[in-house]
Amino acid sequence: CFSDDLVFRFTGEKGIAQTKIVFVNDAPRHKEVYTIDYDGENLQQVTTDSSIALLPRWVNERKGIVYTSYREVNPDIYFLDFNEHKVRPFSQYQGLNLAGSFSSDGEYVTATLTKDNNPEIYLLDRKGRIVRRVTWSKSIDIAPCFSPNNQEIVFVSDRSGNPQIFVTDIEGANLRRLTYRGYCDSPVWSPRGNLIAYTCLENENFQIYVIKPDGTGERKLTFFGSNENPSFSPDGRWIVFASNRNGRYELYRMSVDGSLEQRLADIPGNSCTPHWSP
Repeated sequence: CFSDDLVFRFTGEKGIAQTKIVFVNDAPRHKEVYTIDYDGENLQQVTTDSSIALLPRWVNERKGIVYTSYREVNPDIYFLDFNEHKVRPFSQYQGLNLAGSFSSDGEYVTATLTKDNNPEIYLLDRKGRIVRRVTWSKSIDIAPCFSPNNQEIVFVSDRSGNPQIFVTDIEGANLRRLTYRGYCDSPVWSPRGNLIAYTCLENENFQIYVIKPDGTGERKLTFFGSNENPSFSPDGRWIVFASNRNGRYELYRMSVDGSLEQRLADIPGNSCTPHWSP
């Protein structure tokens, strides 16, 4: 569009005017998946499972989404194809199936599975088949997210006590710990590769932080209410998140430095786990 062309002309970077955000909302009595434009316009309900939907994630090129649903009792991952308007199973291993993120080339997806009785990080191909198991511990390993170069994965683990943020390469080697405070969750890598956003529990509320991949430069971005599940815009300049600062969980966005906070839209019900499209 014209505004994106203008942004690219003056900054050399892609704009976000054509981007969308996918999230879960409970207004219809069930937790269903919705999409909305980056500016809070064009709200659309995209699932009708009449069940519990969790953690929707965009497929590359916005061809669809993967999400977890209890529609067939077990929490399985499904693929919603926007072109064919069909939902089909993606990962149906016994136990928990939760998608993390797609690689930037769309070839692989990180996932948390409990098929071996313990929550572990796996690498799946675009058909949902297991390529490899990435983590091997007796602890809980969850919430994986690819680095922009697809060579590392950031995730949450309680192997050191409270849940903290860790990074490993895609082979499961070269593990390093990034955080050393409280209870940390929901890490996500900036498309620019320079920051990882995550949440930390403080006084019964989650607050959003960013940190560099080498563990330096930690900075707190939010201060009011509970702020959860950050997701970067594709240009790395904005973060969308869910906040209950006004009594119910709503979608907000802010600049990557924590400034320019604003509510995305007035949406009935509680909105959570937003994910910004590529």
